[in-house]
Amino acid sequence: MDEALERFKEPAGHQLQGLHVFADGCYDPVSGHGGWGFVAYLDGVEHAFDFDGSSNSTNNTMELLSLFNAIGWINRESVGGPATIWLDSVYAVNGCNIWRPIWRNNGWRKVRANPKARNRKIADAELWRNVDRELLESRLITIAWCKGHSGIYGNERADALADLGRLSLRANGDTKKLRNY
Repeated sequence: MDEALERFKEPAGHQLQGLHVFADGCYDPVSGHGGWGFVAYLDGVEHAFDFDGSSNSTNNTMELLSLFNAIGWINRESVGGPATIWLDSVYAVNGCNIWRPIWRNNGWRKVRANPKARNRKIADAELWRNVDRELLESRLITIAWCKGHSGIYGNERADALADLGRLSLRANGDTKKLRNY
C-alpha cells in the first residue's frame, strides 16, 4: 500500500476515493495573528496545499478563510467532479449547511424571535457572502465535519499549514521560505 495511504486515517465511514480537501484555521489571541491552510488529496495522495496568515483576526475568521480558499481552489483547479471539504469547525460546517441560506435570505443578518435582535449582522458577513458565492458556483462540493486533533492525517496537515501561515507573520510576511515545507 502507498505510504501516503498508510499514514492517512480516514474520517469515520468515508473512503479516500475522489477529491478530499481538509481546511483549518488557527488564531493566537496574544499576538492577534491567525493562519489558515488547506490540503487537497486526490484518491488519498496529496495533490495541492496552500496557507497564509492574517493579523488582527479571530479564530472563526481563519476557519472561514481556510474554507473560502479551499472552495476557490476547487472551483479553479478541479475537473468538475464531486469534492468533500472536511473542517473541524462546527461553526463553519453549520454555517454552510444550515445557516447560509437563511442568512442570505435575511440580508446576512441573524434571525431571532426577538424583533429587536433581528437587525444584528452576522460576524464576517462579507466573508460569508464570498463563501456563499463560491459554493453556489459548484454544487458538487460537500462540506463535512471531522474531529480535530484526533489523528486524521489530512486534518493534522491542514492544522500544521494554518500554523505556518500564522507564523509567517512573524517572519515579516516572507512566506516563500515557509512554503517549501
